[in-house]
Amino acid sequence: MTQEFYIPTVKPKPVRPFSEVHDELMQTNPEYRAAWLAEHRKGDNLGYLHHEYMNDSVFNVAFECKNQYRKECLIKQLEEWRNVAGVSTAVISSRMGIDIKSVRRIEKNPLNVTTNTIARYAHACGVKVSIEMI
Repeated sequence: MTQEFYIPTVKPKPVRPFSEVHDELMQTNPEYRAAWLAEHRKGDNLGYLHHEYMNDSVFNVAFECKNQYRKECLIKQLEEWRNVAGVSTAVISSRMGIDIKSVRRIEKNPLNVTTNTIARYAHACGVKVSIEMI
């Protein structure tokens, strides 16, 4: 006599990205939220505040507007430096030791580069810059 066994098949649940799970827990689980906020307050890490405020639609719009304004101001500043120096992107690229595409990328979106790169760009235009913490 043979005995048959029925083994049910279980479909694995799809794995959700951590960010999605984290956002859901932040909204629905007060213990998780409190623990996460307490952990991210250590060492003067203000990331938790940014996370909290970015969930506020009014703050989010204001933050994006300010970033856009900063970007436009910096683009104008880079353009002014290059025009006053009377140099082309090719000259800037050779002075900085990078290719022309990189210079154009810097001029198009200067918020995505480091302060050091902006200082190198200024130096390539003959502008003397000093960076100071205020």
